[in-house]
Amino acid sequence: MSEIDLIPTAYRRSLRLRSWTLRLALAVVALVAAVGTGKVGLSQVIRSERREVNELRLAGRLALERRAKLEELSAEGAEIRRQLAILEQLREGITAQQMFVVIDRALDGTVWFSNWKFRRAGEVVERKPEAVHAGHFIVLPRKGKDGPEQVWRLRAHMEIHAQARDHSSLARFVRRLVEQPEIDEVRVLNTRVHSSAPSALVDFELAVLVRTRT
Repeated sequence: MSEIDLIPTAYRRSLRLRSWTLRLALAVVALVAAVGTGKVGLSQVIRSERREVNELRLAGRLALERRAKLEELSAEGAEIRRQLAILEQLREGITAQQMFVVIDRALDGTVWFSNWKFRRAGEVVERKPEAVHAGHFIVLPRKGKDGPEQVWRLRAHMEIHAQARDHSSLARFVRRLVEQPEIDEVRVLNTRVHSSAPSALVDFELAVLVRTRT
């Protein structure tokens, strides 16, 4: 006896279509969920990478600032060492106390001081080998590798205002002063006979260039 299919063909097709539609809907839902999950994960990855990029940028900026600060401190340290070198060599020059001894060797009792000044100063100039050997210059440390070589020209000198018994006494004092190894040059700036004095004393002014040691 043959079986009779009482389910209409159209109804059977409708059931199959509903099944496929349900499966498709579930697949779409799963796909949307997967895309959403992936989007959330991707957003987190992007935020994490942006944070790392910002941290790297900040670290790079801090490194540049630290490098600039180190270079600034290095330059300041070099300048301090440069100035210390100048001071150390200036300390080695002749002192005012030593100049008293030099003057005392030149005096013979016929010259009397009324005013005396001793000064030491200097200026930065271009280095000249012949000048450096003259003993009035201090070679300065270079400012950087490519910096020009400069020297500190010392200007140690005395100003003397005094009286001499006569012109012969003045000439003798100047000659004895020039003979001192510490003296480089003596210039007579002014002389005047003190007519009001009983013995006609000679007022005079001298400029004395001191030989600075290096």
